[in-house]
This record gives sequence, structure tokens and C-alpha cells, in this order.
Amino acid sequence: KLRGVAANLGAADVARLTAAAEAVLHDPAADTLALPAALNRLEQALELVTRTARNLAAPRHEMAESNTDTPDLEQKLAELQSLLQNNNLKALEHFRALRPALASAGQAQALGEAVETLNFKVARQMVEEMLQRKESA
Repeated sequence: KLRGVAANLGAADVARLTAAAEAVLHDPAADTLALPAALNRLEQALELVTRTARNLAAPRHEMAESNTDTPDLEQKLAELQSLLQNNNLKALEHFRALRPALASAGQAQALGEAVETLNFKVARQMVEEMLQRKESA
């Protein structure tokens, strides 16, 4: 399961190292030190992903509060929707940049909770609804 989840989240190294650890685990001829070494490499990759995710979760103030009516908001929402569709962790960072523009509409909090808890399916649906409202406006 870890390999599949890692691949879905874009953590290619974790997926690759998980597959390698599984291969060692299922190899009866494997050296006794092969599994601990494979698990150690996997642990290091997981630590890197964890650190990266925490850095993405740190608040950023890239967009000014006055940018609530950005003309390219629809494009940025579409980009976020694409990242969410692919379960890409970059959606966290992308959302953080969009948060100030969404704050005035009161949409940022619910979407933020969905993105930050990695509930990308719900977040994608919310973004889709936002885009539909923008198109009909």
C-alpha cells in the first residue's frame, strides 16, 4: 500500500524504495543485511517527504491581501484542480498562494481544511464548484 500511495502523491523515491524493500523481503536468497539496509534507505526517503510536506504546510505570504480580484484566479484554480486530480502534494503550496485571493469569498477555510488533510477528492469538488460559479458570473 505504501508504494501505491507514494506513487499517487508524487513521492517517486519512496515508491521505488518501497518496491526494493518488498523485493528483498520476498527474496529467500537475500543477504541478512539487505532488508535493514533497504528499510534504512526507505526511512530516509520518508523523512525527506515528511520534511518537504511540513515546509509546504508552512504559511506563505506570497500574494498580497489586495489581490482578491486577480484576473488569473480562474486559471490558478484550474491549475489547483489539476494538481488535486493527480493527488500531487504541490497542491498544498499552490493552495497557500491562492488563499488570500479566496479569503474574501469565504471559501478559503473549508478548501484549506480539505487540502491540508490531503482530502484531495473533496478539495477538487470544491474547486470545481468555484470554477462553475465564476463561469456563470
